[in-house]
Amino acid sequence: MDSLQHPKKRKIPNHGNYNPDNGSLTSHHENTWKRIALIFLPQFLVCVGFILYVFLGAFAFCLIDENIAKENYTEVVLFSFTTLATIGYGNISPKTTYSRLFCLVFTTLGVPLCVVVIGNMSKHLTKAFWMIQICFGI
Repeated sequence: MDSLQHPKKRKIPNHGNYNPDNGSLTSHHENTWKRIALIFLPQFLVCVGFILYVFLGAFAFCLIDENIAKENYTEVVLFSFTTLATIGYGNISPKTTYSRLFCLVFTTLGVPLCVVVIGNMSKHLTKAFWMIQICFGI
């Protein structure tokens, strides 16, 4: 009777996993790419969200403050980023009451987002550095 029983999922050396229910063979590479996507996709989405936040913030500053609107848009984007990174060169600053209030809300939400992005990038760069050292024996 053992030969008549339905075989369970079994591992085939160097080829992956064979599933007799649907006859599929899952390779190790498919699993590896799925794992990589699960690790990096959230980080990528956070970075894209941060970039959008910076550009939309710059656009909002241009709409709210006439003095900032007179500046070149790339300068306003730089102002937006340096504000979130808490660098603040001081070459551009909000002048009106509404733009100052917007700046408070913008930084309250954006500074933690900036910290998350920089922290995640640092974590992954550190892992990559150590993997290179381990692989190449540097």
